[in-house]
Amino acid sequence: MKNIYSIDDVFGIRRDPPLNYVERPDVDHPFRTLMSRGDNIIIFGSSRQGKTSLRKKCMADRDHIVVSCQNRWSLADLHCSILKEAVFFVKHVQDEAQDGGQDEPALPIRPKPGRLDLSDPNDIVRALADINFSSYIVLEDFHYLPEATQREFSFSLKTFHEKTAISFVIAAAWRDENRLSTLNGDLADRVQPINTDHWSPQSLSEVMTTGAGMLGIAFDDAFSTGLLAACFDSVHLVQEACRRACRAAKVHERQDGLQGVGAGLDVVELVRRIVTEQAARYTGFVEGFSGAIAASDLDMPRWLIYAMLCHGADQLERGIRLKKIYSIIKARHPRRKTLDRIHVAQTLVSTATLQNQRGIRPFVIDYDASRGSLQVVDRQFLLWLSTQEIPALCDDLGLPAPLSDSEMRALP
Repeated sequence: MKNIYSIDDVFGIRRDPPLNYVERPDVDHPFRTLMSRGDNIIIFGSSRQGKTSLRKKCMADRDHIVVSCQNRWSLADLHCSILKEAVFFVKHVQDEAQDGGQDEPALPIRPKPGRLDLSDPNDIVRALADINFSSYIVLEDFHYLPEATQREFSFSLKTFHEKTAISFVIAAAWRDENRLSTLNGDLADRVQPINTDHWSPQSLSEVMTTGAGMLGIAFDDAFSTGLLAACFDSVHLVQEACRRACRAAKVHERQDGLQGVGAGLDVVELVRRIVTEQAARYTGFVEGFSGAIAASDLDMPRWLIYAMLCHGADQLERGIRLKKIYSIIKARHPRRKTLDRIHVAQTLVSTATLQNQRGIRPFVIDYDASRGSLQVVDRQFLLWLSTQEIPALCDDLGLPAPLSDSEMRALP
């Protein structure tokens, strides 16, 4: 008997990996290989590109604990959460062993927090050894931690690496595979990167055909081709567009006979509607980040948005360099004579902090300091931006009209 799946089982947003999960040869296999070797791993990429699904698909629950990082945590808070999860994990494993009739040693008494220096990784290492913890530790949403905490933990990670067999999987909405080694050069070659950002047309097409097979449908060729061209390589957009196409065809669960879906649909309009539903969030980002508290009176966050608005979506997807951002801002800033590159650089380095302060979730931009490049880490933002009247958006923010193409080419 065939399973009866609903469209939300297949194409909807789920806590578990989607039923039409597609393994990518340049992502899943390398991840499993690194895990089998016990390496520390950084899973990085834009938001909603499959970081959590990869981890859940490839890691059994019994093999790891998960700590969801919070934006106000200090290093001591992070260490404390690791200890608490580890204690619960070991106790659960022992309870299962005892239920199975095995004679397991009792769980050591949990060290009282007052006897530990929670900021000292050496104390955390000893506490984990006391409870015989040796599994993987997953740190989800590592990018939400304050920058100082990220940097401090990069040194803790070196201690874990040298003193224990414990390994970490760190998931972050970055587009820089070397971010951790930038924070601490000693981590070079000690943390291996897995990039979840790249979705080839073949893999995205397989997402559609796998889901279609589960529902007993076939997507129209023009629909499939149009969606691949319009989705900006976003697997989230592909999943959501397929779900809505099924609803439009009145397909709500698996069909007894093969049914066609998507014929005659305006794919570009469908994608535009999906992105437009996030318009309030993206408008909130543009306005909120522009109004963020800056390190000086130069109003740099707002002018950083201006530099972004002077670029097309394709350029932003590739990233824009510090030199170019500085040149754009200096061309129009009312205090251009006193503006220095360091003012721009300081704001770029603080992009995560500023987004945290304004409650922007998930992050929209990130600065790759190792390459001096501002990156967009939310692909749907690029699509939203491509639908906007940029001069009007600049005017709403109290900014001058964007530079013309000829002015952009003339910049140093």
